[in-house]
Amino acid sequence: MSKRTKESESKSGESEDDSKQSEEEAISSEESSEDEEENEKLTASKKIAAAEAKKKKKAAAAPAKPRSKKRKADDNGPPKKPTTGYAFYLKDKRPEFQAKYADLKFGDLSKKIAIAWRALNDTDKKPYADKSAEDKKRYLAQLEIYNKNKKPSTESEESSEDSSPKKRKKKKKKVVKKKIEGAPKQATNAYMYFQSAQREQIKKDNPTLKTLPQMAKKMGEIWKGMNEEEKKPYQELAGRDKIRYENEKKIFTEKLEREKKEKEAKEAKEAKEKEEEDDDDDDDSGEES
Repeated sequence: MSKRTKESESKSGESEDDSKQSEEEAISSEESSEDEEENEKLTASKKIAAAEAKKKKKAAAAPAKPRSKKRKADDNGPPKKPTTGYAFYLKDKRPEFQAKYADLKFGDLSKKIAIAWRALNDTDKKPYADKSAEDKKRYLAQLEIYNKNKKPSTESEESSEDSSPKKRKKKKKKVVKKKIEGAPKQATNAYMYFQSAQREQIKKDNPTLKTLPQMAKKMGEIWKGMNEEEKKPYQELAGRDKIRYENEKKIFTEKLEREKKEKEAKEAKEAKEKEEEDDDDDDDSGEES
């Protein structure tokens, strides 16, 4: 065998080895990629399972929402209100309309029944109106028994009801006018003059009256029972005191206006003097510079 033949055989052997090696590498790379995909799938499924387990654990730990308790018929609460004629008609005709309009939703079906109810005349509505009247009698009878057996509410319950946002009425704040020093005394009305003059005599005539509210109530009753002639002396006193108050108020108001003007003039004078002083200071500083 020649030297050239041997070299070609050796080269072909090397190329076969290289091809085998590349095939093995390709197979191993495919296998590794498949393993990686499987690992990714397992990791994703583990994550999903872990998330579901966490969700279930959280749901189990959360407190269950309390269900609203419906009042039973034998409870001590107020009786069920009477059913209307339309409600009886609705209950009676709903199965019929459901069979006829099976494709309609609940709201649309109720509208159909309401239209049919409005189309009925008084004669057709009478059976349902009679049922409603009977149920109203039942309600009134049960309500009477309920009101008799109902326990009277305590003062604390009443006060809590009064303080609730819905029932509490907004109390108007009493506006207290600040009394100006030196202002004249308000005029006294006729009833106040009557109280002042007759209080001691009413006490003597009614020794059972011990408290101020009792006395005030009694004097109010006597005042209301007096005629115009009996009230006249006190009304004359009130009239004179009103004139006194009006005169004093006028003098006092004029005094306040005068003092206000004097104060404003004084403040204006002081401001002007200050301004002049500032101008003088600016002139002096300009000369020095």
